[in-house]
Amino acid sequence: MQTIQRDSPIPYYEQLYEILRDRILRGDYPVDERLPSELELGRDFNLSRTTVRQTLSKLESEGLARKVARRGFFVSEPEKSTTWTVQGAEGFLESQMRHGETGVKIKLMILQLKLLA
Repeated sequence: MQTIQRDSPIPYYEQLYEILRDRILRGDYPVDERLPSELELGRDFNLSRTTVRQTLSKLESEGLARKVARRGFFVSEPEKSTTWTVQGAEGFLESQMRHGETGVKIKLMILQLKLLA
């Protein structure tokens, strides 16, 4: 069983996200199956409900899960994304560097609009 690495610099919610994401992509949780509840995940991984909610929210924003009112989160069919989602207080570059990506290049494009009077 995968566990949360308490001494890792990677936040707990991201570690749990990776664990659940891997299980979803492996088919351990089939599409339309209900994911374990916040309480179950908190108990199984010894995490706070706030941390688990953050993880489930990230799974939802990435299209791997959907929330059904009063029923919980269910696995969604993963969609191929053509965009990047940057979340959290840190910027994209900091996030990539923290995950060991050193070949990141940033191209800044400035669009200047002229208003016609």
